[in-house]
Amino acid sequence: MGLLLSTSTARASHEWEGFQAGVFSHEVRSGLYGAADADRDRRVSYRELAAFVARANEAIVNERYRPQVFARPPAGVPALLDLRGARRTLEVAAGLHGRYLLEDSRGVRVADFHSAPGQAVRLVRPDVPEVLFLQNLGAQGEEYELREGGPLVQVAALSARPSGVRARGAAHEAFQRVFTLAFDEGFVQRFAWAYAGGAGAERGSRAALRHWLGWSAVGTGAAALGAAVALSWRVARRSAADDALSQQAAAERNRELRRGERGAAVLYAVGGAAVVGGAAALVWRRLFPVRTAPRSAGVAGAALLATPWGWTLQLEGSF
Repeated sequence: MGLLLSTSTARASHEWEGFQAGVFSHEVRSGLYGAADADRDRRVSYRELAAFVARANEAIVNERYRPQVFARPPAGVPALLDLRGARRTLEVAAGLHGRYLLEDSRGVRVADFHSAPGQAVRLVRPDVPEVLFLQNLGAQGEEYELREGGPLVQVAALSARPSGVRARGAAHEAFQRVFTLAFDEGFVQRFAWAYAGGAGAERGSRAALRHWLGWSAVGTGAAALGAAVALSWRVARRSAADDALSQQAAAERNRELRRGERGAAVLYAVGGAAVVGGAAALVWRRLFPVRTAPRSAGVAGAALLATPWGWTLQLEGSF
């Protein structure tokens, strides 16, 4: 089973009137229309969609309004959605990169995306009778009218006109920043998969802790062994000294030598154990790889999202 979730039990899910829907839900739908297909193989992977949502919210300053993504693909199945069978598509060429929104004649916001320079985007066109409008939200505020066409509509072949859409009410300052940063395949490659949560993040944090503890133990053990060698050398020198001592002084020296020998033995034992334990912690994962079982999920809420190709189940909860 693959999972793509937002928020946690400590965070709230937010809606914005600009999207007329939940922020995370709208961003996921935008990516599933094809905006998240950064490598343009006509398939949207879990990593691409997680990176798409993360990039869309990266400019939000207030962390309270920034959805946190949890993504975990099924074992051996990186693709979330295959769009190669889509009959009606819309392509924004690489030369027309920028921030766009796609909406219908009723003002329903279908998808948002922000393509980087050199990044072409191909979207699935919703199978609806209404005319679609593609707006360039850049400085020029251009708008393209999309009426019935062939299977593939090239935006470059359409004529742009000034946008006639007016703002619909006051929007929260945080959500006005959504999709202000451009998305491309380069960001997907730079995107840290552990940032998306899932088993990779948990294993990554455990590996980092094990790495730190391993080297700390090796360093502590080496210091203990060094102290043991120094103490043994001191005991040996003291024992070899041929001093003319009284019987009482000789007895005191022998007691001191026995204490030194016991201390050196303890340091050897502690140092050796620390070095062996630290080295084992550093190489254990490589020698004995362990497959982690999926954690149980506690679902706090669920919603069905309508898409042109069917229904998508959105879950919220703790994992």
